[in-house]
Amino acid sequence: MPLRAAAAEQGKGQPRLEHELALEMLVSATELGRRLHRLLRTPYDRACALCAEAIAVAELAARLDLTVGTTRALVGELIDDQLVEAHPPIGGYPPQARRDALDRVFSRLHDL
Repeated sequence: MPLRAAAAEQGKGQPRLEHELALEMLVSATELGRRLHRLLRTPYDRACALCAEAIAVAELAARLDLTVGTTRALVGELIDDQLVEAHPPIGGYPPQARRDALDRVFSRLHDL
C-alpha cells in the first residue's frame, strides 16, 4: 500500500481523486486509517484521527486550521491511500439523519 500521505511533505505524489470534494461532503476514517494514523506525518495524522467519526470537509478544515483547498487536497490523498472514505453530502440522507448530522456540526463549530 503506498502511503503517499506519509511522504507528502516531500512533494511526492498527487491525489488521484477525480472530483472536487464539496464542503458538506462527509469523510470518515477506514479501519486501515484508524490503525495507521499514528504513523502518518502532520497534518495527515490529525486529519485521520479527526475522521474517526464522520466529519464534513469544512469542519475538518476549521479543526486543522487549514484552507479548504489544502484540506481538499489532503483528504484526496487520504482517500487515494484508502485511509479515509467519502460519503454523500448530507442532502443525500433522510431528514432525521440530516438534522442529527447538522446538530453535530453546529455543536462542534460552536465548541471551536
